[in-house]
Amino acid sequence: MLAALGSLAPELLMAQTNQSDRAARDWLAKAEIAPAFVAPRSKAAWESKRKEVRARLWELLGKLPPR
Repeated sequence: MLAALGSLAPELLMAQTNQSDRAARDWLAKAEIAPAFVAPRSKAAWESKRKEVRARLWELLGKLPPR
């Protein structure tokens, strides 16, 4: 019976969206695109650039929720 209901009226079984979902989509649509990542060609080049890459990654991730 549930399968029949799902095929006849799938919108009844779907989760409802709320205002926070819309706000998240709006924020994402306006978000800046992350710059392309170009991997350093050698281990020495990576080690000299690693701190900069890590700092930029945390900046792009933004504030994360507490664990």
